[in-house]
Amino acid sequence: MIPRSIKKAVIYGVVGILTIVVSPGPSRAEFVVNPGWDLFRTLPGTTLDFQGVDITSLVGVPAGSFFFTSPPPVNAVRNTGDADTIIHRLDQVVEDPVTHQGTTRLAVEYLALCTTNSISIPGLPTGIYCETLHPGGTHPSSLMTITFNPDGKGGTFTSHLDFDVDIRLGSPTGVIEATGEVVLDGAGNWARDPIQPPDALKILGVNFHLNGTDNSTDFWPGQLSETGSLTVGTTTFSVKHVVESAGAVPEPTGLVLLGTGVFLGIGGLAWRRGKQVV
Repeated sequence: MIPRSIKKAVIYGVVGILTIVVSPGPSRAEFVVNPGWDLFRTLPGTTLDFQGVDITSLVGVPAGSFFFTSPPPVNAVRNTGDADTIIHRLDQVVEDPVTHQGTTRLAVEYLALCTTNSISIPGLPTGIYCETLHPGGTHPSSLMTITFNPDGKGGTFTSHLDFDVDIRLGSPTGVIEATGEVVLDGAGNWARDPIQPPDALKILGVNFHLNGTDNSTDFWPGQLSETGSLTVGTTTFSVKHVVESAGAVPEPTGLVLLGTGVFLGIGGLAWRRGKQVV
């Protein structure tokens, strides 16, 4: 017969082992990315391709400034440097402890891209065309999924954008000839500090110190190549959009020269094309 004292010792030992096995390990707070705006400038390699026949480059036309609505201390007009594409991450992303991911809705807030040469769109006059954001044009399927590294200081992401654009003749403020739909998918890396370029434009509460104090909830995407389509009526173009974070704010004179250069370049190409036709 086993003495009672030994039985008790065995029972307590088993209970102790089970407690260790089933007890959860040390926990940590999930990592977070706060809502904010991604300010991009369009890079060379951005193209519009109609069935491999009519291929043209696209150049961005910077907004110059933009009214950021919330949260404080934003709620004001800010100079946006050379940003020609502005994307709003609408939701706070909290890391899921199992998948180490989180998802936010996206809204395109500003976009202005122009072709560098005349193109033909069935039913429309041949010419230089610009696409600008159609008011309220972002579709609900526009989402970003963020994956966190173990240290929470960066990771990877995938994005899906679906939005409507106005197709304007001649310039971003030209006559609207049609409305189209753009669908773009991309993937890349992100960090808590700017990855590229070194002079990335930082705006407090917009893309920098989103919690008001430090970079622990910031999100800076690396260079991104998005691919997809632009559909205008029954015509579908393949689109490649290459971007990186917008650069620091140029002096006002520089902004004027930048905008003038873009439009002189577009106009010059159109004039030469017209001379060749004649």
